[in-house]
Amino acid sequence: MQTKKKLNIVWKKPKKPIPLVSVDPLRVNEVLNNLISNALKYTQTGKITISIDYDEKNKEVITHINDTGQGIPEIAIPHMFEKFFRAQGNDRYPLN
Repeated sequence: MQTKKKLNIVWKKPKKPIPLVSVDPLRVNEVLNNLISNALKYTQTGKITISIDYDEKNKEVITHINDTGQGIPEIAIPHMFEKFFRAQGNDRYPLN
């Protein structure tokens, strides 16, 4: 899939079928929507890859959303999980 921003969105299928797991579907939907929205918002060109897999050893579903966006400034990494924290961007790719 290609977007107006000249982004390619790639969906990587699981290597093996994923077993049924018990989740809160509203919460999973909210988290995935936030992650994908941020990838779209902060990636100007390139691609966004979405993948899902199952870790049999730990019995976990693993989801990856990778993009070619600007990334998180190093100075902001210690604050990533603070409520309402937002990193400051630059003129070309503002983060707010």
